[in-house]
Amino acid sequence: MYASFITDEASQVPFQFIGLAHRHGIANVELRSVLGRPADMLTEAERVGLRQALHDGGLAVCCIAASIFKCQLEDREKEFPRLERAIECAAYFSAPLVRVFSFWRRQDRVRHGTAIADALHRAGELARPAGVRLGIENGRKTMHCTGAELGGLLAKLDPEVHSAVWDPANSIFGGTDAEPVKNGYAKVAKWVAHVHVKDPKRLPDGSQRYVPLGQGDLPWDEQIRRLRADHYRGTLSLETHWRHGRVIADADLDRPAGESFSEGGYSATSASLRVLTEMLLKEAPLGHV
Repeated sequence: MYASFITDEASQVPFQFIGLAHRHGIANVELRSVLGRPADMLTEAERVGLRQALHDGGLAVCCIAASIFKCQLEDREKEFPRLERAIECAAYFSAPLVRVFSFWRRQDRVRHGTAIADALHRAGELARPAGVRLGIENGRKTMHCTGAELGGLLAKLDPEVHSAVWDPANSIFGGTDAEPVKNGYAKVAKWVAHVHVKDPKRLPDGSQRYVPLGQGDLPWDEQIRRLRADHYRGTLSLETHWRHGRVIADADLDRPAGESFSEGGYSATSASLRVLTEMLLKEAPLGHV
């Protein structure tokens, strides 16, 4: 397993997040927003410069963290042009995976199962010719927030092109599973191609916050043990979601991107990367993380 991080959790500026990767021995990064815009919306000159900077820094791109299908199901047609851009972006940066979602959650979600699966099947057919896989994340406010829900969806799709972006914190923060490592992970494990790492904590007043990795309610050591037992060889990508001295607004958690989101993230991400690296080394023989 390998540690990584979503770059805009640290900075919008390439030389800064590339430097952070070097500081922590990171070999690949995950792109969401860069220079204040989604990675697939960079100008041609900007993305040429970014690709060159990543190449010069010896860094690969493990995932394009797009927000495709983070919308109402009825608005799905508007998402396909965005998906095409994200797939093209992944191909340009030689990223094997594009992160997508499964639409905003609603009470009558079960009866829309066929429409959701059809939309994601169509999305997969767009990704297939480019040699890019789609990673469906169990978003905290989406139709499939738990491991069981996401596993049920993936059972209807083609595993050659569809996979899971497993984010156990989303199940906790979304209020759908208080113990996702125990309850949900096994239900989605065989589809997991990418893991997002962050740590939520319930406060005495009942509210929730994201906190430094290792100080929250998620048993990350246990999750890593289970991933290792399942021979997971992919990336654990830090999605910090906490900042020194401020709390990220709920609206920004729904659609993280841009300068205001990244503010104060460099030191917070650096601190949590140290913890993540220690977690990965704890039970792995030297040279076999």
